[in-house]
Amino acid sequence: MVWTAYAVGTNNISDRGDQKKLFVSKSTLIFANKTWAIRFNNMNNVIIYLEPNVWYEFKSNIQQVFHEPVMGVIADDYIRFYFEGVLPDEARRPE
Repeated sequence: MVWTAYAVGTNNISDRGDQKKLFVSKSTLIFANKTWAIRFNNMNNVIIYLEPNVWYEFKSNIQQVFHEPVMGVIADDYIRFYFEGVLPDEARRPE
């Protein structure tokens, strides 16, 4: 399997230009049109399998998403991520 990594905020663009500010997602929405495997924050974390055409919401500190299609990709396959969060120094710290 070939996993792709995405750091939250990598392609963050404001109406005035490119901000390039990474952030921590507090609420993450995910939608895909086929089954995907994802992991949050570290490749050693548990694999979460997403079923096709279902919205998923995760409310946790997410800084990076690793994703991999379960059965290969064809031209019309996709996965979409929507992030809402804070700058890294504003994120909750585990106690």
